[in-house]
Parts: sequence; structure tokens; C-alpha cells
Amino acid sequence: MLYYNNCYHLFTSVYNVFSFVKALQSYSENVVVSPISLQIILALVQQGSRNTTEAEIARVLYHSESNAVLLEGYRSLITDLRSPVLKIASKMFLEKTSKISPDFQSIASNYFLSDIRGLDFKGNPEGSREKINDWIEEYTYDKIKNLFPSGSLTPSTRLVLANAVYLKALWKYPFDKMNTREGHFFISSNEVVVVQMMALVQESLPHMYSMKLKSQIVELPYQEEGYRMIIILPDDYNGLASLESKLTYNDFFAEVSRLVRKEIDVYLPRFKVEENMDLVRVLQKMGMPTAFSNLADFSRISNESLKIDKVTQKALIEVNEEGTEAAAGSACISTTTNALQSSIYLLDIER
Repeated sequence: MLYYNNCYHLFTSVYNVFSFVKALQSYSENVVVSPISLQIILALVQQGSRNTTEAEIARVLYHSESNAVLLEGYRSLITDLRSPVLKIASKMFLEKTSKISPDFQSIASNYFLSDIRGLDFKGNPEGSREKINDWIEEYTYDKIKNLFPSGSLTPSTRLVLANAVYLKALWKYPFDKMNTREGHFFISSNEVVVVQMMALVQESLPHMYSMKLKSQIVELPYQEEGYRMIIILPDDYNGLASLESKLTYNDFFAEVSRLVRKEIDVYLPRFKVEENMDLVRVLQKMGMPTAFSNLADFSRISNESLKIDKVTQKALIEVNEEGTEAAAGSACISTTTNALQSSIYLLDIER
């Protein structure tokens, strides 16, 4: 889990990431997601909604503050998260013949730092799709390509809200490439794969054994102040699913706050993982079904009757001896409603 110190109450890494990951457990064994990218889009969508639609989105995002506080919070969050290692960008793509509410456009621009571009969804949905894909690719430094495959957009598409996140962070304590060797990584107690295992030898790192979680926890800091990777390693080779199901926000932050610097050896596989997810079913399961139905109320966006047709995210993370590179592209498509375990002093991350 990549973690940033300056967490606001509304930031995904607080409450939402845990409910989001739990909802994704039935979707895939390996979950690679950028909750902040999705949250920014959904928070903007909430600003364009009313009534039941708005209430459901607010519950999913754990939004309980007044709208004025929320908006200032998101503006501060997006501004503060932008750094030499983390890039965040948002953009609205609107059917060129449609009209958008000036108030919604102002909120998007002033608080979510998102501008707008007109596209010809009605006459040229494929060309519009390519332009959006090009934007995502540009703002993720060519890491996220073809977010929308052919046929994703149709003449009934009216609005696409897109967000791109890119991170490239160097380890504060780099792994020596000379120490990287072939090693075993346990997918389960009876399934093993051979990986390139990196080694960080006799380094002083924040670390602890959690009796509550029956896991070891270690923090790997990046050079950029405030950014770190938190690794939780269950004792049980088959214990990851159980840990994920019971891990809560309170447990996570309570245990991380107890980390103590110790000289340890860390063995971590070099890896690259990516995933492309349709998140409609996940978000419905989390409690916002109305937004995807003909009962959706997005009248703060436009006078046209709109519903969410698709919410998709493509994310990747690559970890090597030098650091971490990660990227995510997320988008929400709106259409008209009639459109159809180890010793405490040795942390060997082998599973």
C-alpha cells in the first residue's frame, strides 16, 4: 500500500480504501487500484447529482461534511498531493452539442482543477474515444494505453469525466542490484513461483510484529518526504484473504503508528502488475445503484436526463531496485437515460 502522510479526513486512504478493496475481493485475486483517482471522479459526479443519487454517492465516499467544506477539502487535497513524484490531472469531455450547467463547470474548474473539452460523440464516437485515450496516455507518461477499447463510446455518450494519476518515486534506501537473486514467492502454501528477489541488507527501517493482525509490518520510505510503502506480511501462507477481510482503518493506522526502527533484512520480489477493471458492479455493491439506472438524477450537470453507463480504471504498479512507478487512468461515462510469515529481524516478502 502506497501511503502519504498528509491525509485529510476525506482522503481515500482513510476509510474508503478499505471498503473499496473489500468490495474488489470478489472481482480479482490480485487487486491493483488507485482509489484516489476513482474518488476524485466520484466526488465530482456527486456535485452534479441530486436526491437519492447524491445521497448514495455520498455514503459510498463517506462524505458527511457540508458541501463547502468538501469542496475546499478536495481543492486542497489535489493541490497538496501534486508533487515532484506524483502527478494528478482531471478533464471533462463533453458532447459538443450538449450544454453543461455553468455552476457544475465552475465547481469542476475551481475545486477539482478540471477543464472541459468538446468532442463529437454523436457523429464520431470512435474518434472521440481515441482523443480521450490519448489524453490519458499523455498524463500517465505512456503507462496507461487504450483505457477505452473500441466500441466503448456510442452516439448516446454525453459526458466523460477522466482522471490520470502518475507516480514515480525513488527509494530512500535503494536495493542493491548486485544482491538481487532468483527466489521463491509463495502464492499459497502449495503454489510457488520463481521471481527475482531483491534484498535490502541490515537497513534500519520502521518495523514491528503485530499480534493483532498476526503479521509483520514494515515501512519502506521514498526519497520524497512523506511518501512510503507499507507492507503487511501475514504469518499464514494462506492468510492474505483473511487479513484483507478483517483489516480496518483503525487497525491499520494504530499498528502503523507503533512501528519502531530496527536493523533488518528485507527481501522483496521485483514485480510489475497491472489490471483493467469495470467498476460498475463494485460501486453498485458498495451502495450506489441509482446512478446507473434510469432513475438517476444528474440535473446539476445538465438539463438532459443522464445516467452513468460505465466506470472503468486501468492501473499498474512496477517495483524494482530503484523505486516504484505507478499509474492509473479512471473514467466515468455518462449517457442519456434511454441508452441502453519469518523472524522478526528478517522480513522475506515471499508471498
